[in-house]
Amino acid sequence: PVIKTNGDLRTAIDYRSKMHAPPQTDVILDRTAGYGMFSFMDGYSGYNQSQIAPEEPIHTTFITPLGLSCFNVMP
Repeated sequence: PVIKTNGDLRTAIDYRSKMHAPPQTDVILDRTAGYGMFSFMDGYSGYNQSQIAPEEPIHTTFITPLGLSCFNVMP
């Protein structure tokens, strides 16, 4: 955990070993060209609001000094 300026704890997880580089924007646009639907996620209001499937939170489990935790929404 990281201590915020107001003294509260913020969960901070280093997922770098689990992540891969995201595709370039032009690659994403090329892959979505021609499809009839487009989705936009609000990066401000939608932060940590996308639900994870009920069977998937086990894949987000992490250990803190306070015990085991997992995300129910996308980190």
